Amino acid sequence: MSRAALSVERIHYHAGEQAVTVDAGKSQEGSRNWPVPEFFALLAAHIPCRYESLITYNGVYSSSHRGKCKRENREEQIEEIVVEAVPVISGRQKPSSWAKWILKIYETDPLTCSECGEPMRITAFITD
Repeated sequence: MSRAALSVERIHYHAGEQAVTVDAGKSQEGSRNWPVPEFFALLAAHIPCRYESLITYNGVYSSSHRGKCKRENREEQIEEIVVEAVPVISGRQKPSSWAKWILKIYETDPLTCSECGEPMRITAFITD
């Protein structure tokens, strides 16, 4: 739950004046008076519209901090991508995406014959 915008203990209603007095918090001094309709209008401004989120993230979870971390780590991420890249095999067509992932995960090329080492071609797919 998020913290309430206003504490009930700090609100005082004056029926004779048709006004609401809100005492200041512990860190502030004084109080403010509002007519009842204006007070409810200010209070209703804190209620989010439907499907609207008023959650704010601070510190490590804030978007500015995450963006800063991404900018700082961008060079490291680029180096990691280059290290993990699949080598380009010259002299034949580029391997398909599934073959590239098999080569990356199992470290064996599915389009190379395991007995003679010659490149293989896909002649048909079995779909049943």
